[in-house]
Amino acid sequence: MLNLRLQQWEKETENGVDSANFYRTHLGKETLQSIFSLQLIDTQYSKTIDKLFAFIASIKQQGFTQNELNGEIKRLTQLNEKQLNIRSGSLKIADDLITSVANKQVVLSVNDRYELNKRFLSQITLADLQRTLNQTLALKAKLLLITQPLPQKSLPFDVAEIETRWNNAMEMQQHQWDEKKQIEKLPHLTFNTGSLSQEKYWDRGDIYEFRLSNGSKLIYHYSDKTPNQVHFRAVTQGGLRSLPDKDYHLLRTAVNVVDETGVGELSLSTVNQIFSRDPLVIATVIDDDKQGFTGVSKPKDLENLLTLFRLKLRSSPISDLALEKYRRETRDYFKQIDLETQFMQAVSKLRFPNIETVYTQKQALQLAFDKNQLSNAYQRYILDKTDFTYFIIGDIELNQVKKLAERYLASIESKTQIRHFVPTIIHTPTQSFIMNGLKEPRADVEIYLTADNTWRAEQKYLFNILADIVQEKLRLILREKVSGVYSVNSWFMQDVHTPQIEGKIEFSCDPHRVEELTHLTNQVLDDIVKNGIDENLLRKKLAEQHTQIRREFDSLVSVASIIEESYWQQDNPDAIYTYQHLDQLATKATIDALAQKALKKSGRFVSVLKAASY
Repeated sequence: MLNLRLQQWEKETENGVDSANFYRTHLGKETLQSIFSLQLIDTQYSKTIDKLFAFIASIKQQGFTQNELNGEIKRLTQLNEKQLNIRSGSLKIADDLITSVANKQVVLSVNDRYELNKRFLSQITLADLQRTLNQTLALKAKLLLITQPLPQKSLPFDVAEIETRWNNAMEMQQHQWDEKKQIEKLPHLTFNTGSLSQEKYWDRGDIYEFRLSNGSKLIYHYSDKTPNQVHFRAVTQGGLRSLPDKDYHLLRTAVNVVDETGVGELSLSTVNQIFSRDPLVIATVIDDDKQGFTGVSKPKDLENLLTLFRLKLRSSPISDLALEKYRRETRDYFKQIDLETQFMQAVSKLRFPNIETVYTQKQALQLAFDKNQLSNAYQRYILDKTDFTYFIIGDIELNQVKKLAERYLASIESKTQIRHFVPTIIHTPTQSFIMNGLKEPRADVEIYLTADNTWRAEQKYLFNILADIVQEKLRLILREKVSGVYSVNSWFMQDVHTPQIEGKIEFSCDPHRVEELTHLTNQVLDDIVKNGIDENLLRKKLAEQHTQIRREFDSLVSVASIIEESYWQQDNPDAIYTYQHLDQLATKATIDALAQKALKKSGRFVSVLKAASY
């Protein structure tokens, strides 16, 4: 209930608050902390502190309303009913058991917990809430923590003054809380209902393919890996690398500001108000080679999520508030760029010369974008390309999906555009790059690896195994043998439409030992290229990869991504099952050949960020 009030309070722009939340957490077994967490628009701390104290004091003096309590009890009652039928996963059960043992609590069965919650919810009164709030506010141990942007400035108050302000706010008569009327419904949308027909059913993965009457494809898979959750995605070709260079940053900014404004004609605050009890979000996603929308909901809310999706496709307004927030954050970003960011900008410029990336944005250009430019870019590149492939994956029955798809998806006009993906070609500098200036006595070493390669689906797992082998070999030498690093990380990857493998090895060390440890790293890589990998280590990493794959398939988020990725790569679910042939694919000969290509000396580029005095 505090958070619902804070949602309304933070919208009052004179508060200078971007977001406000309240939560309670345990510190050890016997200590509970209650926290008001505020993200501020500016550094007018005194004004915001007074506003927050007044907000808290108004609830202390006047309490909550019966309408607020009734609404929250209704929400919690519905949640209690749903949880009665939700099966807990092994991790949740383990967490509950650990907490129970640590605190010497009785482990409640699902039915006992349901009955207790039901009884408590029927007995809670406004007086109970007020008593709990008063007990919390009466605690003597209070801490005001402020995180400042750079450069740090002296605060215009001390502990004694803050205590005085708190006491004054609690004693002063506060204004009556203005309980806004809750908006309960989305606008009614009128459109023709389409149709769908089943094209394929893949028995091995229980995956359905439907063709909608507008020509789009719908992929459906039932999964209760996360009970009571459904993932929706609408994906089409396009992306940032299909645009003219001049529009790269324009569209990235447009996606940010349009989503921050709201959903079509509905402001973000209105959407949050409608779904304040069960938050619901539809977000724009854009990668280098694809774009679209994504959302997550409960099965009962999927219709609302699809309604938001249809609203999103109707228009791309940009509010003054969202644009000003973007400009403020942009100014803050450029004002506070640290040495690590400067280092990444320099490295990116060397590896991607004359190519727009996230590191090439310029402040003057970013701040010059206006509402018309941004809205038109979103309309042109996002809303005017709607030849989607849809994915509905999760704990929802087929018949419900078919009805919703006919109403909300099959009737969408399928707009196409001819846009060609242009892959970024990674350049490998022949000289190492060193930047000085770290204030700490350390060095960050990054070794980038690049090689030409034809993409194949099964190499995803081979890249992981090679990275694990390289990481293990380097750990044994750099940490265990010469005690030069605390840890070392490595990875390799290749996107479906790109012609190169990209990899990275990174570690931190004493600045005096950069040359030594870099030399040892190159020796390890040279040895793998020349002599191949150790078969015992391969078997170990292969077993670890199987364990990791099993974990991925236990996660609904991962399952949804794996299905989408397979269809994106080859328009069928075959790539999902590549792991079943991993033992035959990940042979010593195969990994050796991959290592000879990915680790070759001509594809290595060393970059170092280190302290100024070394």
